Amino acid sequence: MTVPKQRPLRRKDKPRALALHYQDLADAQIGWWEQIPAVTPATAIGQCISTHVRPDLVLKAIDTARGQGRIDTATAERQRRELSSGRT
Repeated sequence: MTVPKQRPLRRKDKPRALALHYQDLADAQIGWWEQIPAVTPATAIGQCISTHVRPDLVLKAIDTARGQGRIDTATAERQRRELSSGRT
């Protein structure tokens, strides 16, 4: 779950199953999933890279998102490079 940097949640308010990302998002980073605002697949994958989610899981996410047409080829390649170089 991504929340604005200026609005941190108190630790007791966060459900255990959620990973919080504090980030101010641009409009282009926000999409919709079943009428719920959500980060775009490219943003979610970028957050996974920056928080060091297991590389095999990130690669699967990149491949799945690309296969479903949710990210373009250039984005997929850029994120693969970021993952392999350890950059965010």
